[in-house]
Order: sequence, then C-alpha cells, then structure tokens
Amino acid sequence: MNPYGLQFIQALSTIGSPTLKNMTQAFNVTENEHSQVKGYTNIEALDAGAYPGFSFSKPVVKPISTQYMYVGIIAAIIAGMIALYFVFNRKK
Repeated sequence: MNPYGLQFIQALSTIGSPTLKNMTQAFNVTENEHSQVKGYTNIEALDAGAYPGFSFSKPVVKPISTQYMYVGIIAAIIAGMIALYFVFNRKK
C-alpha cells in the first residue's frame, strides 16, 4: 500500500466502520497532508491529476497560461479572417 492509502486507512480506522460518510470524513482529514508528489498536498495532487501516493507521479493539468494561449491563437485566426474578408470584398 502506498503512503496515501496508509494515511487514508489510518484516518478511517480512527473514525469508524467503512461507510460512505466515514470514508468522506477520512478523505477530508487526509486531503491537506503532504503527498509524495513534491510540492503538493494530497488534494492538490489529486486536483492536478497526479497520484498522491507515488513520488514518480506528475501532474497532468496544463497551466492556465497554455490554455489562454490557445484561446488567443483562435481569436487571432478569427480576427484575421474577418479583416481579410473586408479587404478582399471591397467594391471597386
């Protein structure tokens, strides 16, 4: 069992039987503890798409700047198409 699983099981054993309510409480207890992924807590690692119990796991979520770059590229293409439409469709 990896360290995150061990943290979760220890938290669950202090709370009680493995019901949905108790498992949710155990998850909430372990979410802010340090994960094996460097620089992340357990919940941050899960949100980023990494496995918090493995040190070799890397986050897979793209940074926001990359997402904005794609939106900018699409906006530039659309603006260029509109500009070219008006340039080449002028009445002479």
